[in-house]
Amino acid sequence: MKHWTRMIAAGVISVMAGNVAAAESLVVPNFTYRTGPFAATGIPLMNGQRDYFEMLNARDGGVGGIEVEFIECETGYSTEKGLECHERTKDRAVVTQPWSTGITLQVLSKTNVDQIPILAPGYGFSPMSDGTTFHWAFNPPASYWDGMSMILQAISDGDLSNLSGKKIAHLHLDHPYGKEPLPLLEAMGAQYGFEVLPIPVGISEMQNQSAQWLQIRRERPDFVTMWGWGAMNAGAITEAIKTRYPMDQFVGIWWSGHSDDLQLVGEEGKGYRAIT
Repeated sequence: MKHWTRMIAAGVISVMAGNVAAAESLVVPNFTYRTGPFAATGIPLMNGQRDYFEMLNARDGGVGGIEVEFIECETGYSTEKGLECHERTKDRAVVTQPWSTGITLQVLSKTNVDQIPILAPGYGFSPMSDGTTFHWAFNPPASYWDGMSMILQAISDGDLSNLSGKKIAHLHLDHPYGKEPLPLLEAMGAQYGFEVLPIPVGISEMQNQSAQWLQIRRERPDFVTMWGWGAMNAGAITEAIKTRYPMDQFVGIWWSGHSDDLQLVGEEGKGYRAIT
């Protein structure tokens, strides 16, 4: 989490740099989720960013001598509230951080009109990395399509033809975030001859995934990829162990790589991997 906070803050500074000369203050709205089903993850992430910008203001007088005005707009991870936050803050913002793939998708169409950069580090709509189409959207250092490609390379030992005839279950939050890598995964499955089994997890099911893991036990996939968030990660790892699924065939995206989730299960979690 500390690594991500430092990287995100550096990204915000780089996006803001072009506006420093003309600004009296740098207004940086952050669409927070200190409430709602993902508050346990959102609170430390938002605290880290706020602390960093407060430190920059105190130590350096802001960025380039201009103070950063760090504004929080609470969404509770709701797309509707995120759109309200965008409309409320866009007149003064030098950069917007939606903190939700669902919110990013809705705001993205407005960026070429509003000309306010979106910074979505490691999340959001994967094709927005194409600057020829999305001039005002940035998702460094990698998109979800990049992440899925990395996972496929890892489980195939660098040769995707090794996946021919295999079955890959995609365990994912039933939300735009969790669905984002599916187009790439399905296209790669068609190209390289492996079956894709999408398994959604509703927000109300995050801590009780017995139905999903019963399906995994019945279908017996060769690999399980996970796009989890918040309590879903610990729930999935716990159910995988109960189901006796081979942990070395279970791989998560970077948001599913929290050490605290593995500490809950101890040695039984050995073999689980997540890309970072």
